[in-house]
Amino acid sequence: QNGVVYVDYSGELDLGNGPPTEYVKKYDDFEITAYTYVEEGGQVTYTGDLTRVGYVAVDRKVIPMYSKLYIIIPTPYGDFHYGYCYAMDTGGAIKNHDVDIFLPSLFDTNRFGRNKGCTLYVIREGKG
Repeated sequence: QNGVVYVDYSGELDLGNGPPTEYVKKYDDFEITAYTYVEEGGQVTYTGDLTRVGYVAVDRKVIPMYSKLYIIIPTPYGDFHYGYCYAMDTGGAIKNHDVDIFLPSLFDTNRFGRNKGCTLYVIREGKG
């Protein structure tokens, strides 16, 4: 039999108690895409850590490396909370208000697509 096996990785998301009430900056105009292991860049982030759920790629001119973030992505079915995450990676196509979130499978990244009008909270700015 052929079929797609779906693995639920939602337990790896750090949703805490929801969006932060205290933060340094809040943006409502980010464009969010997704990446995974098999794409260019592989399994190691810009900071040298292994890629994983909770690490995102950012434009370092906008968001410093190691910043703690919270991301909300609007969908037709309600908001998807990627939750608390860290700016640990960069990418050649990541410019200005673009962020690439890490998802654990190519199937998930292909379904994720490009999402505009996303909310990004900067909870703590990193140093790098």
